[in-house]
Amino acid sequence: MNLFKLFTVAVLLTVTNIAKSQCVSPTFDNYTYNVVEIGNQCWFAENLRTVIYSNGDTIPTNLSINDWTTTFVGASSVYGQGFISCQSFNAAEVNACNETASLSEYGRLYNWYSIEDNRGLCPNGWHVPSDEDFMTLEMTLGMSEFEANSVGSLRGTDEGTKLKSTIYWASNNDGTDDYGFTAYPAGLRNIYEADLQYPPNWIFDGSGVIGTFWSSSYGPIEGAGAWNRTVGVSTTVSRDAVNENLGYSVRCIQSPSIPSVLGCTGVMACNYDPAADENDGSCEYPQYGYDCECNQICWGDFTGDGSRTVDDLLLFLSAYGQTCQELGLSD
Repeated sequence: MNLFKLFTVAVLLTVTNIAKSQCVSPTFDNYTYNVVEIGNQCWFAENLRTVIYSNGDTIPTNLSINDWTTTFVGASSVYGQGFISCQSFNAAEVNACNETASLSEYGRLYNWYSIEDNRGLCPNGWHVPSDEDFMTLEMTLGMSEFEANSVGSLRGTDEGTKLKSTIYWASNNDGTDDYGFTAYPAGLRNIYEADLQYPPNWIFDGSGVIGTFWSSSYGPIEGAGAWNRTVGVSTTVSRDAVNENLGYSVRCIQSPSIPSVLGCTGVMACNYDPAADENDGSCEYPQYGYDCECNQICWGDFTGDGSRTVDDLLLFLSAYGQTCQELGLSD
């Protein structure tokens, strides 16, 4: 094969791969997100940072320790926000207790109630991944189905290392980021537990050591914790059901597109398919003056009931001004 043919094949393969990929960066709340295609899924390659829901409503921020711990509505925070106690184990590149640096690199932290909110935390066409979405990702990385369905930190082998970023982790614990997921050690926002001496640990804790991610799924018992994923504790990916008031990072995943249902969409056609949402050109119409059973009809009887009434006029007027193509009629 000569060089020209090799070049042509390479170009065709590249064009084919681009055409097949539906993983396109969305812009949401004035920010354009990096995305990555892993297996058959399209993921954010960075943490969510929006302060609005997808319908434009504002997500509450700057909650006090008590309000964050007791609220049952959505809320967001930046690691190290305000004067609340903060612990950072990050490598020298970033000081997570600095709000500006933390937001720039790590995005925002959200409680689970913001994920449960039906106004949508992710941009249109995207959603917060379910527990099953995470399992699919983990199995793409090499985890068995049995391991993916297990609980705790000892799941799989090195899937956590494959997801972790190559920077910002403490104690030379960087990942290999094999798939471009780039899981940063963004830590979490903890909650105040009244039965423990304040602070129980640190309100902002774990940055540089762990990356935590919400799923949209309840844990084993509905209303008693939601499934999450944590990387950094070991080479694996932890799966546990945790308190909904914790503040974790969020990665959005692209929602599957709904395939079109092909068929005849012409309501006056003999083979009209009410389930179809895309006309495939198969519509068959009766000869003028006859119905689909070859019975002769009178002109103007658009409803086919054998008489010309106000209903026929209303049906005619409802179609007035539309083209035959819009009505699903043949030319």
